[in-house]
Amino acid sequence: MSTTSTVVGTIMHCAMVWLLYFVADLGFVGICLATSIHFLTRFTMNVSLVLYTGRFERFSDVKLISK
Repeated sequence: MSTTSTVVGTIMHCAMVWLLYFVADLGFVGICLATSIHFLTRFTMNVSLVLYTGRFERFSDVKLISK
């Protein structure tokens, strides 16, 4: 699971750096935006994989914090 988000995040980061830094000529701001998009992509991938693949058990109650 972690490998999938890392690969997709890396591809997205490289594409966004190329697009924002080189094509749009945004300089350092382009790098910052590309990195932000990279982290949002990885977050979305991880949440999607946890919620929709069925590999993780869902609990209705957590003993540590329940009353």
